[in-house]
Amino acid sequence: MQTQGKLTEAEAAHRKAIDVKPDFYMAYNNLGATLDIQGKLPEAEAAYRKAIELKPDFTGCYRNLGGNLYHQGRLGEAETACRKAIELKPDWALLYSDLGQILNVCGKPAEAEAACRKAIELKPDFAVGYNNLGGSLYYQGRLGEAEAAYRKAIALDPTYAQPRSDLGSVFLKQGKLPETEEAYRKAIQIKPDFAEAHYGLANAVRDKGCLNEAISEYREAIRLKANYAEAHCNLGHLLRDKGQFAEALTHLRRGHELGSSNPRWPYPSGQWVRNAEPLCMLDARLPRLLKGEEQPADTAERLALASLCQLPCKQLYAASARWYSEAFAAEPGHADDLSSGYRYNAACAAAQAGCRQGKDTAGIAAKEGARLRQQAVAWLRADLTAWGKTLEKDADKARPAVQMQMQHWQQDTDFAGVRGPDALAKLPDAERQQWEKLWEDVALLKERATASKSELVPPPKGEKK
Repeated sequence: MQTQGKLTEAEAAHRKAIDVKPDFYMAYNNLGATLDIQGKLPEAEAAYRKAIELKPDFTGCYRNLGGNLYHQGRLGEAETACRKAIELKPDWALLYSDLGQILNVCGKPAEAEAACRKAIELKPDFAVGYNNLGGSLYYQGRLGEAEAAYRKAIALDPTYAQPRSDLGSVFLKQGKLPETEEAYRKAIQIKPDFAEAHYGLANAVRDKGCLNEAISEYREAIRLKANYAEAHCNLGHLLRDKGQFAEALTHLRRGHELGSSNPRWPYPSGQWVRNAEPLCMLDARLPRLLKGEEQPADTAERLALASLCQLPCKQLYAASARWYSEAFAAEPGHADDLSSGYRYNAACAAAQAGCRQGKDTAGIAAKEGARLRQQAVAWLRADLTAWGKTLEKDADKARPAVQMQMQHWQQDTDFAGVRGPDALAKLPDAERQQWEKLWEDVALLKERATASKSELVPPPKGEKK
């Protein structure tokens, strides 16, 4: 790995070569590569463009420019540069693999698959091509085929860390936590400074309940990659859940700042920040508010209190559900705002309280428990209808978010008491049928979101268009 000192020397040498010979296109290309490594992306882009101006058929520089634009988040321009390189050298397998990676991030996995298969056709032992093919299959929901592609990449190059990490993503999506953890640990063993693998491992150990280890892994991912937006956000969530509200807010703000600069950022991180901002102050007042010695000032404070009570460090689900209900009654628009997640979170709290989970539910009577569960299913049904309408309105844009949400619903442990045959068997018949129908419709909406636009199935009967 080059040190900063060596990179500075290299940059100076390339600039000296340009001073001596201003039309030396290779010096501009090499300068761009050196600047890229230092993270000076706009300067590197300018150097690449100058090299191409001097030598318009410089295939390698078009490839470098494409990579530079990709890392700047300018995906359309990156794709154009990559296609130009392919036009100049159509038998270079690496270019098709690059194109596949760009197209995957652009949300064009079918086109990415075709590009990666072309790369493999040109170079059958191409581990990188198989890895990027795995990515395109993963984004199409073809997890078994993605796994096979990643395993092929590993077989071709056992020292290649990326497919092991990507294999972990496949296992995580399938809920195979032991296999997920093993895949990420192997990737880190091969490449200890692999920030994305540390992030993936953090997600895996978080989901199995090892929160302190998850926090350590998120911190390591951030140490290795300071601008890792998702790691900042997830670390913020865990710190918030542990009651470390000030540090949580710092990371959530940083994650939002970094993530929202990407036009394809799919997360409501601004809302996360707004939700976290009042927690420190409210935490100090919570005992008086719970006893009724003090009342919430307004709807916004009720929503903040509902969120606070719902945190793992509090587990006051009955109080949370009550404050959500009061907030929605006062200002219904908060429930209808999907981006806020309020109604979904309210359903989580009501379901847990209705199943006598949490620290304030021991004295809940059977009738009140049934009412809370009924409220939970009604809130979820309203959210499900809203997500369905979002998908119908703009399928291409909404598909990833809807698919992610429905998968989360299917896996969220907050609904363990009202999902699955064993849990539902404990409920009265009429209530069990309501929940069974809800989960069937969740699976159907996920299927609709996974399909391509031309393959979208009609909404279920009774759902208005």
